Amino acid sequence: MDANLLNEAAIRLRDSCLANPSNPDWESLRRILDVALADDRPMAVAAARTLIRAVVEELSDRFSPELTQCYVELFSKVIAAVIPAFSDRFLQQRYAELCGAPARALAGGSPESVIVLSRITLGADIAITSVFLEALRMRFPKSTLWFAGPAKNFELFAGSPNLRHWPIDYPGAGTLAERFAVVHSLDGAFDEPDVWLMDPDSRISQLGLLPTAPLRSSLYFESRSTAPESSESLSVLASAWCAEHLGIKGARPVIALSDSGHNSPAIDARGGICVSLGVGNNESKRLSARFESEILRLLTGTGRRVWVDCGAGDAEADAVRRAVAESGIPAGRIETLSGSFANFCRVIRQASLYVGYDSAGQHAAAAMGVPAITLFKGYPNERMYDRWQPCGAAQSKVMRIAPSAVEAEVLDDVRTALQAIL
Repeated sequence: MDANLLNEAAIRLRDSCLANPSNPDWESLRRILDVALADDRPMAVAAARTLIRAVVEELSDRFSPELTQCYVELFSKVIAAVIPAFSDRFLQQRYAELCGAPARALAGGSPESVIVLSRITLGADIAITSVFLEALRMRFPKSTLWFAGPAKNFELFAGSPNLRHWPIDYPGAGTLAERFAVVHSLDGAFDEPDVWLMDPDSRISQLGLLPTAPLRSSLYFESRSTAPESSESLSVLASAWCAEHLGIKGARPVIALSDSGHNSPAIDARGGICVSLGVGNNESKRLSARFESEILRLLTGTGRRVWVDCGAGDAEADAVRRAVAESGIPAGRIETLSGSFANFCRVIRQASLYVGYDSAGQHAAAAMGVPAITLFKGYPNERMYDRWQPCGAAQSKVMRIAPSAVEAEVLDDVRTALQAIL
């Protein structure tokens, strides 16, 4: 099967799930799995990527109980096909038990350690995982907390008291087998009953489906179908979970940067504006290149210095540099930033304003109390728009942008927001 046929199969599978969640197109799934399990590694990687992006993320992003259950039935078969030691029936039953018994923390005393799984994406770790890190730190002040995930994500919380790093590098460009194998990074961690796992619906556990720790040691926040009647953000829902099951009220997203160990030169961005044009490989969130140049001109027109993050990867960096070049802004009034996201957060922390698409930057700004303007585009339904609202003490203006939006009008709305915030 070539790439086009693979993509067509994924679209058929996705559309069947959306049309009738109780009856997915199992034949399309079988065809994708045939490629994903074949010896041709490039095609196996492509099959894994297509299945995750075109099907799993599309189901998850709608935050629907019916589509969440569809994911459970569908992806339990995927895991069973890759790891025959697990049957899909066993995985589904285990998942139901995991969702049904989250209150272990109040009945089980204080653990020696709690391992908290990363959500893998930076924005989700700020908006969701950090809420659990903060609540667990307050609930169990004598326990050691471990952040299990990539180093770049851990950097956002490395300054938190009593938090250690359990390195896990999730292979986002790997095969299904390689993605599932990351749980072996935790082998032996839960041999003792006083070591617990907090899973905030992590990709490491494939959203709770892949056995990662014994049920007796597991706490799980199922983020996709919880409170379907609510329009609250994921941060607020995570905080409510902590209040109910940990007895900790008011936990909010936090960033705890360590000021030791980073070698980037100090940047004085006080009073400036930080900008991110990154979209996390989701081009549906982006406006045109011309718009990006115009918004940079608008921001520098405030008289403030502007700092633009070059993002992750060469393609994003090239797009940023083109936008800066095409804006015609004189040197010295705008600067580009390269390096880790944690270092970008150090710059945001000093700024008067953050501006960007719906991405990690908006959640970082909110967590650090920096006012923000977010351009929110490319969401499939209202619930996703609600769920990914930034949560923080500072003023945040989230601008809902329809696919048919006139960019000149969006620019006028940004201008109005600037006048209200600055």
